[in-house]
Amino acid sequence: MPVSLNCVECGVDYQAKAYQAETRKFCSVECKNKNGRLTLQCEHCKQSFWVFKSAVVHQSKRFCSMACRKAVMAAKPKPPKKVSEPIFKICKTCETVFKVPPSRKDKAVYCSQRCKGSDPEYRLKSSKAQRGERSTLFVDGTSLNANGYMKQKIWGESDGHHTTSHRVVMAYALSAENPSHPFLTVIDGLVRIRPEIHVHHIDRNKLNNDVNNLLAVTASAHSRLHKSGRKPDPWECWPSNPTNW
Repeated sequence: MPVSLNCVECGVDYQAKAYQAETRKFCSVECKNKNGRLTLQCEHCKQSFWVFKSAVVHQSKRFCSMACRKAVMAAKPKPPKKVSEPIFKICKTCETVFKVPPSRKDKAVYCSQRCKGSDPEYRLKSSKAQRGERSTLFVDGTSLNANGYMKQKIWGESDGHHTTSHRVVMAYALSAENPSHPFLTVIDGLVRIRPEIHVHHIDRNKLNNDVNNLLAVTASAHSRLHKSGRKPDPWECWPSNPTNW
């Protein structure tokens, strides 16, 4: 059954459906739109214009158009531009004089990235800062190579070296027991297994790098071991008399 309501905007009585008695406030869309608008005066051209009330809540409305806004902003006096004295420094690498902005006057050392990368002191410092766990790409320090062996990077006196993990484990164990063993050599300050010496996995599992699962053998003994299963002679392997091979 229709009910009689009074329009909030124009004050005219109108008929509405019963379920709209609590929610409806206007007799028409025109009255609803008119109630939600505000009439303002432009600060530049002094003409009247309307805006939605919701827009005034979030931002101030001072101009009727973008053209009026730009005209007012253009007429405003601009603050004088700060002009700072040029700052010059001498490049640490090539000793060339270069200009730097004030924000970098205390930090700038090199005139270019090329000079920065050419400085041995900077390169050594950056290399040490990115070694091992300090590297942004570090996961656990190991990965698999193309042959299925675990590989890692070890650091010598001058640079890093990629090698397989089972050779590192064997070199550490062998040097701890017999530092003068002929299977050992020193490369870049690191004790390593000689390149011509192989490290055999006893259980044939390339990822099992437990020291008890490894056997250092000569290349010929390693070949015979895999082809015929022959036990290496004592002088061809370390440990010299293995129970498993």
